[in-house]
Amino acid sequence: MVKLTLLLATLTLFLLLVNASIYQLEEDEYENRLTEQQTCRQEFMRHDRLRACQRFLMRQTKRTRQLEVEEEEDEYIRPFNQMLFQRCCQELRGAHAQCRCPMLKQAMKIQQQMGQLRFEEMRQMCSMARNLPNMCQLEPMTPCPFRERRSE
Repeated sequence: MVKLTLLLATLTLFLLLVNASIYQLEEDEYENRLTEQQTCRQEFMRHDRLRACQRFLMRQTKRTRQLEVEEEEDEYIRPFNQMLFQRCCQELRGAHAQCRCPMLKQAMKIQQQMGQLRFEEMRQMCSMARNLPNMCQLEPMTPCPFRERRSE
């Protein structure tokens, strides 16, 4: 009986220690995510809220709509768009790899809040933003995991 009690006490102590370890790991993971979010927000502000990326995405979205009507891009506009793209890549290159997608997501939120785009244009812009790190040949090379909203 003493052995059984001792065994149960040891097992209970073991379970309490395992539970405490799991709780500590979850707490550490939460704190790490919080720190990463704060770091990414600071990076976003330090990189002027990815202003060049926002402008590039907006121009590309508007350009696509205009090209459907006009069929041809003006030879003076193309170099400007290329310059914006290069500046956008520089902004992203200067950010930590783990912050690129969260920063692009934040830039998309700003565009959405401005309310200048229709739903379909916002979806198109989001699709383009999702692939920007890859277009700039930066990590992550997989598309950013943005979720699309299904309704307007």
